[in-house]
Amino acid sequence: LLAVFGEGWRGALGDVVRQAYYAAPESTLGRAFAWLASSRNILSLDYYLGRVYSAYRWVNAAIGLAALTFGGILWARKYPVQAENLRRQMEDALSPSARWPALACPRPRLINSLAVVLVPAVLLGMLTAVRVVGPLAGLLVIAAYVLQPQRRSWLPIVGYLVVACLIALACWPYLWPAPVERFAEVMRHMVDNPKLVPVLYDGSVYASNQLPAEYLPRMLLLTLTEPVWPLAFAGLAVSGVRFVRRQIEWRTWAPVMLWLVVPIGYVVTQHPAMYDGYRHFLFVLPPVFIACGLALDALWSWLRAPLARAAIGLLLLLPSLLGLVRLHPYPYAYYNEFAGGLDGAFRRYETDYWLTCYKEAVETLEAQGLDTAPLFVLRQPAIARAYAGAQWRIEPFDPDADQTTPGSLLLLTTRSNSDLAIHPDDPVVLTVGRQGATFCVVKRVPSE
Repeated sequence: LLAVFGEGWRGALGDVVRQAYYAAPESTLGRAFAWLASSRNILSLDYYLGRVYSAYRWVNAAIGLAALTFGGILWARKYPVQAENLRRQMEDALSPSARWPALACPRPRLINSLAVVLVPAVLLGMLTAVRVVGPLAGLLVIAAYVLQPQRRSWLPIVGYLVVACLIALACWPYLWPAPVERFAEVMRHMVDNPKLVPVLYDGSVYASNQLPAEYLPRMLLLTLTEPVWPLAFAGLAVSGVRFVRRQIEWRTWAPVMLWLVVPIGYVVTQHPAMYDGYRHFLFVLPPVFIACGLALDALWSWLRAPLARAAIGLLLLLPSLLGLVRLHPYPYAYYNEFAGGLDGAFRRYETDYWLTCYKEAVETLEAQGLDTAPLFVLRQPAIARAYAGAQWRIEPFDPDADQTTPGSLLLLTTRSNSDLAIHPDDPVVLTVGRQGATFCVVKRVPSE
């Protein structure tokens, strides 16, 4: 309720401020607001409003956390015996408690520790050089290290981070002129990706920074094979039971869960620009499959017969195997039966966002002897040019400056349903797709 009223308050405040700001320019109030907004000595009114708007989701999150805390306190006061039993069970399950690392470390153990962290540090540095989210993996390692109860030192972690930074710098020439400044610049760029592209989602086209909050969870639900999520939720239940029985190492399991929850929470609450499915967040998938592995481990401990295990394993893998065979070479365009398959997802969600269909389209046109006509390409003409022979004339197509001529060919992708809006009446001479879904089309501009 507070979040709903907060949204209404924010909208009402914005309307009041805008009306005052755009009041009669000759009025005293209008001049005052204009001076406040344009003053170089005092921060503008738009700046303050922008800060309020940007912090709004965090305010809602804080309100929600406070409400959960208050509800927990009320429950504990009403049921003190159950609350005390729960506290003792949690204390027993979390024991021994984590011990904060010390600064000192005996020299023999320090040398062994530094030798152990060398390879992970090199891998972290290489990962950071190719993926800007790489440091998150380092944070997970540090979290798991801090949660341990044994006596240990901070020095191995310091060595881990120093070596990782040196390797990342060596593998990333862009950082060499100004390492700290340029890395911070890249981080700011990637946290709020400024590249805006149209995205087809649930039958509507959105700007990539205006997608609904459920975009990532729904895409994860619709594009992983059907057994994944039942297995994952069963694995979470297994982990809960084993946690209570102290059969699972929670200090390792907690970072794994953070690996999944934190990125998804960031996407759901902050709505960063996303496109091409969730390819920018593929790194959230390993925890899902770790949870699936826990479920299978519990199932295998109950099911001893090798033939039964093999049959269930094959049944679980069957959707993946069929998808790979039927969609080759477009496996990333897969949608499960929750979306109605690829056929049901067509015209509702993006499919061939990598434009792999260009290769099949160009090769088919060559086989049909149509390679003498100029081919205009809407998106990424360089991809089509890479597959086309020397006899092809590949030209970029700009809908705002149409340069096609009668008899020329036009290669369009169905991404964002753009093929329906461009040259809608031109005849289609070629379609490329799989399982009832069309990935790209070739149209011929008719002769007048």
